[in-house]
Amino acid sequence: MAYKVKYSEGKPLNANPNFLAIEGKWEKIFKKLPRRFLMIVYGESASGKTEFVHQFSQHLKKFGRGAWISYEQGHGEDLDDAIRRNEIKGGQKIAYVHPQRDKEQTLFDGLINFLSNRKSPEFIYIDSVDKLRLTVEQWDILLEKFGKKKSFVFISHEKNGEPATRAAIEIKYEAMYWARIRLKVAHFVKNRFGNECIYVIHEEGARGYWQNKKYFDKVDGIEEKKEGARNNCNMEIIIN
Repeated sequence: MAYKVKYSEGKPLNANPNFLAIEGKWEKIFKKLPRRFLMIVYGESASGKTEFVHQFSQHLKKFGRGAWISYEQGHGEDLDDAIRRNEIKGGQKIAYVHPQRDKEQTLFDGLINFLSNRKSPEFIYIDSVDKLRLTVEQWDILLEKFGKKKSFVFISHEKNGEPATRAAIEIKYEAMYWARIRLKVAHFVKNRFGNECIYVIHEEGARGYWQNKKYFDKVDGIEEKKEGARNNCNMEIIIN
């Protein structure tokens, strides 16, 4: 058997790794973003999950087509509002898909069929794990079939500070990135290439709740000495 040897000469063996050329605030958040990645975003209702993921999806339009698969609210007010506030002209298109219930196949079977289409988009936004009623077994199938072919961003509800379902917890364990959304603020706690950081999704809305918390004091250059402030202000603060 012949062995093929390649010496690096002080350079990475893969001189052109398949990372997306993200810019601005997204580069600050992620540092590096592979073309194929897995992310989960979770939080309570009306916390800003849809808003955040839509902002992110607009940046990814530069790199390829996307599909927003909306089990959660169809094309409801939250998504419509997020589109109006954040839609960026140009780039590839995002298809907004509202799966219809079918007696002949489950929502999961429909998802598999959609993703199996050779022309299906490469960036997939699932809203939400809960309403898809994804099981752990189905997640294993999805990961095996499409984990190296698609990039996924899953939205999940929250229960006791964690994703609300077993499948969503399993996704969190596998994910390169995960963020917990609390009242218009994303707390990035797992980031494979970057540090923990805080991203303010909607500053006006966030200040309405977090005005007495440490990290807004840090943003404003104010020394906060009150005890009991809820957040670690040593994290990098990024405001939309």
